[in-house]
Amino acid sequence: MMAGVTQWHISGAAVQGLRHEEENIPCQDKIFAAAQNGITAVALADGAGSAKLSHFGAEEAVRVACELLCEKFREFVDAEDSGEVRRAVLECLMSELEGIAQEKGCSIRDLASTLLAVAVDEENVLMLHIGDGLIACCRDGRFFAASLPDNGEFADETVFVTSGDAFRRMRLYKGKSEGISGFALMSDGAEFSFYSRRQERFSELLNEIKHRCIMYPIDESSADLEYLFRTVIRENTRDDCSMIIMCRPDEYFRGYRDLCGEDRADFLGVSRPEKIADCEKVFSMFEGKGFVSRADIIKQGCAFGMKRRKIQRLIRELEREGYIERISENSKTYRLSFCW
Repeated sequence: MMAGVTQWHISGAAVQGLRHEEENIPCQDKIFAAAQNGITAVALADGAGSAKLSHFGAEEAVRVACELLCEKFREFVDAEDSGEVRRAVLECLMSELEGIAQEKGCSIRDLASTLLAVAVDEENVLMLHIGDGLIACCRDGRFFAASLPDNGEFADETVFVTSGDAFRRMRLYKGKSEGISGFALMSDGAEFSFYSRRQERFSELLNEIKHRCIMYPIDESSADLEYLFRTVIRENTRDDCSMIIMCRPDEYFRGYRDLCGEDRADFLGVSRPEKIADCEKVFSMFEGKGFVSRADIIKQGCAFGMKRRKIQRLIRELEREGYIERISENSKTYRLSFCW
């Protein structure tokens, strides 16, 4: 999924829907991420259910989109005519898809998919969107819908990169990245679990995914996300479902001790002052240290006047919620997972 190195944290999952599993149809949702030339790009594509080889088309579309945005980012951002950018993107996509069609001995329409992509550098953001699916943006700690699904008259109608009107209906956005701490791209199969169109707001679960993306390595956070999608999200839809999220620490993660009391309680997900105080006692044990053993946490906790059983329960809770983590699966030594 990931090519290159980036300062942004990235997690993603694309999971086969229950209907496709029953009918032995491959997952038609694909995700990809790339980083080069100081640019980080992520993309998601949902292969058309009516196109027999759309999973190959979606896989090629996300790769091409990310690589093209990394290569041409500054040229695209500086372009005064959005039509030139849209034309360049589609020409590149169609050229690569024609090669896949020749290789597979199929029509290019057999490779049809939607496409969502976001690319950023230190100052600028570029987004493109063809078809359904949703792009969410997190600014000042809150997610909002940056680009909604492009459906036709009916909910199950959309446009694909191979459609005749793809140029006209491609959305292209560019702006400044100041204050932005994350993007989440999701297919229509995942959208219904995370976004209420009626209320125009996102589920708190999306913020939890963002926080885990920040705190954990890409392999671990992506595995967690795939497990969530496989066991929970796909139960809400018969369709394939996918998400790719990119984020960086925002004001919320600037450092626990810099937060006010209300924000500390919000961060920990607790309201009782004594519980906050107990958590902070454990966090303080890591100050100036990379790692602390379970035995030392219990010993120091007892010195703080805490009961041994209470400390053991707190260690389990902090580990489960991701505030501390073991340095290896079988280790009894922990490290902090956030900025203290």
